[in-house]
Amino acid sequence: MLGWCPLSEGNVVGFRIYFDGKGVLGSEFSRLPREDVSKVFKDKGDQQIINKILDVAFAAFEDLHDKIEIELDALNHGASEQS
Repeated sequence: MLGWCPLSEGNVVGFRIYFDGKGVLGSEFSRLPREDVSKVFKDKGDQQIINKILDVAFAAFEDLHDKIEIELDALNHGASEQS
């Protein structure tokens, strides 16, 4: 368990696939900015853990996000041509 943190809960890494208000599928990848890690986590050990999580998550999710966006763009483009 990590030490002191000013928030009771928060996202370190987020990934979602969603429909927007127009019914178009999209994907989103978000993460705690590296420069904010030391602002949120005061303990140096906690900062090392969070930075490692960010490294691993970025490597895994950025590629996945790009692949999904390419596929969704192709599907959304094809659907708009059929309209």
